[in-house]
Amino acid sequence: HKVGEKGKIYSFEFLDKHLDIFTKSLDLNPHLKNRIKIFKKALHSDSKSDLYVYENGSGTFCSMEKIACGGGGSPYMIKTKSIDDLVKEEGLEKVDFIKMDIEGSELVALKGAKRTICQYKPNLAICIYHKIEDFYMIPKYIKQIVPEYKLYVKHHTDREWETVLYASVR
Repeated sequence: HKVGEKGKIYSFEFLDKHLDIFTKSLDLNPHLKNRIKIFKKALHSDSKSDLYVYENGSGTFCSMEKIACGGGGSPYMIKTKSIDDLVKEEGLEKVDFIKMDIEGSELVALKGAKRTICQYKPNLAICIYHKIEDFYMIPKYIKQIVPEYKLYVKHHTDREWETVLYASVR
């Protein structure tokens, strides 16, 4: 609702069980269907890679390489998409907000959004709790490409999860 009648949301999800829930939610809210576009791809630094997906409940992850993984089934492949390519292909004239909670792939995906972030300076909400180095590397990267961003960290639970870095130039 916050994007208004003419606003658009671009969402990335490739797990079938999540896509089923997403589709059912849109069916219950048909007035939002024309505002939301779903890509069955993984956000990445480029739009030409294939990632192996190892699906294992909350332990699902992606890898550039096929690896031996106990307990799970065979991996399957998923195509990638960068935000910079999405913005160009969709002919977007502005980008107001980027949110990422992509299981430790946030820094890689931010590198694929560099041009968009530099040009539009959208507000950012980036999860930094998946990898300990992300607490340092993600803020460092954002400040490198747009020094005027003001950074804020907020922790949303009483557990070790859900720490989010917010960035805004406004």
